[in-house]
Amino acid sequence: MASYLELVRPARSLTETRARVVGIEYPISRAVTLTLRPDSTWSGHLPGQHVELGVAIEGARHTRPFSLASSPDRPDGLLEITATCTGGPVTTHLREGLRIGTTLTLSPAQGDFVLPEYAPNGLLFICGGSGITPVMSMIRTLRARGREEAVALLHYSRNQAEQLYRLETRELARRHDSLQLMTVHTRESETASASHFAERDLNEVRDYASREVFVCGPAGLTREVTRYFRVHHPHSRVRSEYFVSVGPRRSRRPRDHTVVEFARSGFRVRDSGDCLLRQAEEAGLSPAHGCRRGVCRRCVHTLISGTVRDLTTGLTVSEPRSDIRLCVSVPDDDVVLDL
Repeated sequence: MASYLELVRPARSLTETRARVVGIEYPISRAVTLTLRPDSTWSGHLPGQHVELGVAIEGARHTRPFSLASSPDRPDGLLEITATCTGGPVTTHLREGLRIGTTLTLSPAQGDFVLPEYAPNGLLFICGGSGITPVMSMIRTLRARGREEAVALLHYSRNQAEQLYRLETRELARRHDSLQLMTVHTRESETASASHFAERDLNEVRDYASREVFVCGPAGLTREVTRYFRVHHPHSRVRSEYFVSVGPRRSRRPRDHTVVEFARSGFRVRDSGDCLLRQAEEAGLSPAHGCRRGVCRRCVHTLISGTVRDLTTGLTVSEPRSDIRLCVSVPDDDVVLDL
């Protein structure tokens, strides 16, 4: 039941932060940038953190995690979120269904993918697509605070037309000698690897192995970068944050004779090849979930027996009593879950 205060003033709540949409822009064809004014319950964020954004769609509430692109030092206190439309209901609604004045909800800022207080050897940011959003928060904060550590930004995007923050990063690099900008357009480069990351892309960065390294973007990019540094520069400090596209998740092929059992609920279903969260929902269950991208961990449940494959890492899990994320896990054989 809503509180009286919520009924009178829907932009305020006693239990969560509300934020009003005060700006909507479309930086590229598949994305939307929202400028939000949070209410007085907002406790702030660290540069690089994310929030869970809540939106009502056809009477149902949905939440998804989004990184904040704005600096916490922004004088007007406004927040900025850039979302790439993946075809899912939330990003589609954010791009096509929002209007100025719409009220959304925000969780407290969270995550440890944050700007260090000082980086004497410099910083290296490697990002793909919309993975640049937390990096923009960090770079904007560096400039707002007058910090002049050497910064290298390597940004992968499909092409120039789909490169988020292209003009702003170019202007920042022009104005600040300490910022080195490198871009790779993967659909225009004949030498781009399947994962889009190649060691040669770092050749222009002086002493990159001694810098604090941040990588954010699709899981494939994140895996390749972290593997490269682990093998070739094991003493480098690498922080990573990944995302995967929202939508149906399937294993390579459904297994006709594989069975998924939800032990506490007493349901058994034939494996459809979808992620376990979707299979649970299709069986009539309603497990808790949030982002559906493997980030928020709200859908974690215990594997009692069987083997599942994590779609973000490609690794299999078969140890009984292991915690698995339903939204990014598919069965590899008969599976029993504590659900």
